[in-house]
Amino acid sequence: MMLADFIIYGILAGWVTGGKLGYLKQIKMPFFWLIIVGFLVRYVVLALFPADFIWLTLVGMSVVFIATTLSYRLPGMLLIAAGTMCNIAVMAVNQGRMPVSLPLARQLGLGALVERFYAGHFPDYVAMTSATPLAWLGDIVPYYSLLYVQPFVVSIGDYLLGIGIIWFLVQAMNGRRGR
Repeated sequence: MMLADFIIYGILAGWVTGGKLGYLKQIKMPFFWLIIVGFLVRYVVLALFPADFIWLTLVGMSVVFIATTLSYRLPGMLLIAAGTMCNIAVMAVNQGRMPVSLPLARQLGLGALVERFYAGHFPDYVAMTSATPLAWLGDIVPYYSLLYVQPFVVSIGDYLLGIGIIWFLVQAMNGRRGR
């Protein structure tokens, strides 16, 4: 969900700073296909096999991490890689699931979402407790989505990833292709 927001924010910020969408076609990003494959593995496998292949979400995210790290010369890629690595780390120590602060979700008015969580609708998430490893990297930060017009609870890694996407799009739309 956040990714769509940040892509839109990046395009808008690129446009406001005088950038042009046409410049995006000129970006040479040899590992872009790996990023697409990583996201497909992360989200498509989870949609098709919700609880059976939860570990594949980590594989998909690892592919995104590798691709963005290999593209380090492009603006924002190292931030995207850092955000992805934060999410991989916390999920890896929590059996492939992202820990989420349910009290914060309730505080943000997401009671219905919390009830869906307890009903098992989100197999890639786990309730955060005082014993959750690397809890500070879990979904503990409020985020308001202008696209979905509602709050969410997200991670520091998600914010790093989003800032990297915005930075990349602004720089690319303004004709800056990295070093």
